[in-house]
Amino acid sequence: MTSQLLRVATGVAAFAGLYYAVAILVDSAHRDQFVDSLSAELRDTFRRRSEYLDLLGRRGIAPLPKEPTRA
Repeated sequence: MTSQLLRVATGVAAFAGLYYAVAILVDSAHRDQFVDSLSAELRDTFRRRSEYLDLLGRRGIAPLPKEPTRA
């Protein structure tokens, strides 16, 4: 495998990824199918995590400390 072939494959992959991202944001059918359902799933996940942390707090169990953010 030559470096030229690898560079072309990387360029095509980057272009395809960019095209996919733009298509999802612009095309309402893709947005309805993927982005909206993903957003709903994330909201549900965060709601359930909040309920879990509340339950831990009521039982007197401290949740694990948050990892420090890297600057």
